[in-house]
Amino acid sequence: MALDERDQPKQSQAWLYVAHEGKGALPDANAGILNGFEASYNGGDGLRLGETVDNQLLGVAVQSNGGIGVHLARMARGNLLLAPYAEANKQGDVVLDEGADRNMVLGVRSGVLNSGTVNRGADNMVWGRFGSVMGAPLHEAPEAYEALEIIERGGGGAWRLHKLPGSRHLQIELTRTGKGADVLLQSAGVGSTGLRFGTDGHSAALRDLKSRGVVSLRFGMLSPHSSADLAVSLEGVDSGCSFQVTPLFAPAPGVSWCAFWDPAASVAKVRCVNSSALPAEVAGPFQVIALRVG
Repeated sequence: MALDERDQPKQSQAWLYVAHEGKGALPDANAGILNGFEASYNGGDGLRLGETVDNQLLGVAVQSNGGIGVHLARMARGNLLLAPYAEANKQGDVVLDEGADRNMVLGVRSGVLNSGTVNRGADNMVWGRFGSVMGAPLHEAPEAYEALEIIERGGGGAWRLHKLPGSRHLQIELTRTGKGADVLLQSAGVGSTGLRFGTDGHSAALRDLKSRGVVSLRFGMLSPHSSADLAVSLEGVDSGCSFQVTPLFAPAPGVSWCAFWDPAASVAKVRCVNSSALPAEVAGPFQVIALRVG
């Protein structure tokens, strides 16, 4: 049953708290089954698991609590939380603290005040379900995946995809191997727009790939110590872009190139320079990439 306002516990309390406090790594409140329990409209958490392992919470209702709907605190390990009705909890619908490891959270119904599950533990399986508040299919639901590991059986190694808690960042990491690899992003349309790459303190990355294309440019015969500019058409570029250009052929010795935005003509241009003492003919395909800066 739910408590009315007169019976609500203090803010720091939970309606049901299961733990064997003080046992550290050897809890002894284990392997219980809680089916269809109602823990809503409380001042603190609805359900909280502390030092306890391998319990099953099936179809519990935890909504509109002043704290967290279901709170798996430190040392809550190996527990199963199946299809909780968790929404409109002020401090989170389902939260796994650091040290709450190897738990399974399946089919969270949430999203009125908070959305999905906050997973700060290790080796937890967190999986949403069809029928979230937004009506998205499973693989698109905001709570669908906190972490995913793809194992490469043949060559060794594993790709780890992890949504960093409290942010919109997706971390992609290749582990368990000394070999390198590439992350390939593809677009079904012509070119790629709006692909953003974040950075951290140890890695460099592109900031907003706006457009990429291969253009055929014919500069003709360039005289010694001369240059020529040709305009290129790239979708969605403007004065806020920087450019990278690479010829897809072998230019003559002494020829160099660059790309830039021409504000007078409002167009991107490729410039070829012949710094040699001999005439040089420049013609062929160039790959041009536009990057958003700032």
